[in-house]
Amino acid sequence: MRTRLQSEHGILWQNIYSGIFRDLDEVLIPAGVVKEGGRLPLRRGPKALQLEGVPFYELTDTGLLVASSIEELGNKRMGILKSYVSTLPVNDGQCKAMKDGLMLLIEHAPAFITKVINEYIYAYSTGAINSIAPLETKKLRTVIAKQIAVERELVEAFSAFQNDQKDLARNFFKVMS
Repeated sequence: MRTRLQSEHGILWQNIYSGIFRDLDEVLIPAGVVKEGGRLPLRRGPKALQLEGVPFYELTDTGLLVASSIEELGNKRMGILKSYVSTLPVNDGQCKAMKDGLMLLIEHAPAFITKVINEYIYAYSTGAINSIAPLETKKLRTVIAKQIAVERELVEAFSAFQNDQKDLARNFFKVMS
């Protein structure tokens, strides 16, 4: 039986699994993207695996943020991000505003939130911030303050428009996108 990865990439399944475990050991675990979630016992197979069990892995908070930026996950990305954001602690008014705003925009402007999270992850990959998780107001602001200024100006202008001006702006965006 061929796996989807094997079919898509023309690779033997034995090579796929060894490659996945190598990526786990050499990249994903050290980067804090995944962690061992436990071990499942085996009834058959090598004695060592029967005694210790086969490890299974789960995403860390960093992994959840990274997963929410992977386009191939489609609509599942926003569900992953929503579940992560819902667990963020609220320490002060700014944290609450960030959390509530993210939750609202995940529902109503997912493309915008995807852009924000992608910028945040890019900032980490270029060394602009030293960690992705936990998602904090100060770190997020540091990363997106300049980029979000355009969107803020647009929202403030749009909210001040009269109804006919709002219709003109909506039509402009429909034509341009």
